[in-house]
Amino acid sequence: MGNTLNPHQVHGITLNLLEISREVEDDADGTAINDLALVVLKETYKAELWPDQKASSIEETATVQKKVLSFLKIQDKWTALGSILLKSQAFHITQNSQDGDRIMAILPRTEHRKPYIPTDKKGLNNNMHSLSISHQFPFVGAFLLDNTGVDTQRMVGLDIVTFDEYNKRLYSNEDEFLDVFRDSFTKQEWTAINAMEQHRLKEFFVRWATKEAYTKALGVGLGFEFNSFDIQFKSFENGELINTGLWNLICSMTDGVYLSATINGGMNVQGNSLEVWEFFFLPLTSRRAETATSGCSCACLGPFGSLTSEPRMKVNIGWTKLDSLLKWHRDES
Repeated sequence: MGNTLNPHQVHGITLNLLEISREVEDDADGTAINDLALVVLKETYKAELWPDQKASSIEETATVQKKVLSFLKIQDKWTALGSILLKSQAFHITQNSQDGDRIMAILPRTEHRKPYIPTDKKGLNNNMHSLSISHQFPFVGAFLLDNTGVDTQRMVGLDIVTFDEYNKRLYSNEDEFLDVFRDSFTKQEWTAINAMEQHRLKEFFVRWATKEAYTKALGVGLGFEFNSFDIQFKSFENGELINTGLWNLICSMTDGVYLSATINGGMNVQGNSLEVWEFFFLPLTSRRAETATSGCSCACLGPFGSLTSEPRMKVNIGWTKLDSLLKWHRDES
């Protein structure tokens, strides 16, 4: 039996999302984020030392503060702080930390720089893939797998994209911009992108996010060539390929859409070049005073041994605010 799951085992997953456009808008000179970072990160500790050592390290605190404030763009400073808060919250949730124990936890990273939640006092982790973080201004997200009572070999990946215009000073048209990324997709994937008469740029961004989410789930960093694997999406009900455009389907479902996928050429299953993963897509919209930013979050869970007619993951979506995260850490929520 081992880690074999019932094919209909539902995996509980939390997707916590943070939107920081208002904070950046109100902080034109960067004073607010500079002051807040020094206060919020005044007391931090390494997650791998919990619970034996909860005392703040002066050196560690200074390093974290410096890292956040070293960014040149104000929006990047706010994004970095939001990411730290979401990672710390995820850690305390998995540890079931009680009131008074929610000190700002700084997570360790793998050799490929992926943050993970340690599971023992040596800072090691039997499953370094239960958490995935992504950010693209103005959105920051944390995708957390609840491993309680289920197979810990499942891995999660998250990527957030925003539908920004291409730089028209560098590229004369959309075709020229997209051509830069042609070699990052397989022939089949590239054909699907270019088949879109409308929203082709958004289709590209979403397809790129699927590549990012998958490689982030594996924790391989930038060392895995995107064009070496092919992701083909299928509906759960009839198993048919998604031929009408991935983004068209996603934006028609404001509460998110679940899709299964076969990955040909994946690197996770030994002796079998075909993998089965499940994906969850959620369209994102941010309303700011001057502009509206739209985007999409792409989250994946896998691998599985076969396709099913129903999703094997249930995503609980939570939108939060930066001040709410701060209150949560102070036990004021």
